[in-house]
Amino acid sequence: MHPGSNKRIAGLLFMSLLAGCGDGSPPSAVIVSTAAFRDFATANAAADTVVPTELTALEKTEVASRSRQWSVDTLVTRDTGFPENALAIPPLYFARAEAVAAAAYGTTLAQLRGVYPAPSSPRVADALMRGISRTISAGTATRIATSFMDAVTARATPDTWSALVIQPLSDAQLAAQPNLRLSINDEFTASLAWPQATVFNGVFAAENGGRLETRMVRITGPLVTATDADMDAAALALPQGRWLLRITPTGSLRAWSAASVEAAIAKLTAFIAAATGQTLLTGDLVVPMDVSYSALGDVRGMDEAQSQVMADLRGLDGHGGDYVEFPGSSAVFTLNASGGSVQGSDSVSFIFSPLNRFSDGGGGEGSGVILTAYPLPESNTCGKAVDLRPSYLALVDEIGRVELLARFMAVDGAVEGMCPIVLPPSVVLITP
Repeated sequence: MHPGSNKRIAGLLFMSLLAGCGDGSPPSAVIVSTAAFRDFATANAAADTVVPTELTALEKTEVASRSRQWSVDTLVTRDTGFPENALAIPPLYFARAEAVAAAAYGTTLAQLRGVYPAPSSPRVADALMRGISRTISAGTATRIATSFMDAVTARATPDTWSALVIQPLSDAQLAAQPNLRLSINDEFTASLAWPQATVFNGVFAAENGGRLETRMVRITGPLVTATDADMDAAALALPQGRWLLRITPTGSLRAWSAASVEAAIAKLTAFIAAATGQTLLTGDLVVPMDVSYSALGDVRGMDEAQSQVMADLRGLDGHGGDYVEFPGSSAVFTLNASGGSVQGSDSVSFIFSPLNRFSDGGGGEGSGVILTAYPLPESNTCGKAVDLRPSYLALVDEIGRVELLARFMAVDGAVEGMCPIVLPPSVVLITP
């Protein structure tokens, strides 16, 4: 049995999952006992012994491109408010979208696929959400289709999840929402360790011309660089095949289009791929410590799925009558002297609605922010060299998949303000 099998059958759910129809009609499902589901889960754990097929070169390219495009689109195009400091975690988005797609039918599915086209293969879909820890909770009388459970547990590719837990809905969940049928909670975490690093007070130059002193980390390690007329970019090699990218436009960061950011990430990841297996030069990568990031998510294409009346989620149980809510999401990104960390969570609730067009009459998204404030000694930054300017930071895995994309344009620090104009000695100003 695959080492992840125990995680796959952790807890108890309480339904039998019957095979879906092959003619495009919704799958069938029946209600059975807790013990029956336990037996089902144990019997099907044998699927974990099948080693997933390795991604092809084209599939790896698709995974990298999709994650890059969504993260850039979220931070640049759809983000009309354009907060100065923001971050997005693509695996959480893809996990949410695939969970809704697994239940969606008809116009509800068509609306979602119009925004989020189906991946070219199940392997691509699972690779996009790899690294997620997923918890599935359901009610004791919930009917669930085999096809839905196979999709949301990624049964064909068991290495998708960091952990998978199946358990009953808690009394607290049911008290808060009596019509809750099934809940999926996803978490994504990553820990970054620096090869070598020092903390120092550096000068940050804002786009408005202001300069301030703030705490920074100078990380020393293997670097890949890509510098041209439009940007100054570098990627730091990290354990587990990850890379930390910093991309700094030579001009205004705010003026960069989504296409410009995406092209910059693609260029740097191509340099990384070309450098694989080579001995890299050691260099320094400076990143800010005291930054508060706003978490950005995305529910585009899921308007109908959230409608109590119009949602077509017959893929959940072959019957319908449910809609989805997104109770909350959060994301935190920290960088310090010892390393960095990424923590994000997302959830989807499938809720029965007696008003739903498929019902027989029976039975908003938040943001996480990390706030830091460290006193710094007052000093004059004028005349000092600039260590950092507004930039994008990205965490990329070994196949080029973007696990996190962040933007910082403002930092916490001291002595913010405009430096005075220094005139040559030969220039004399005459004032009235």
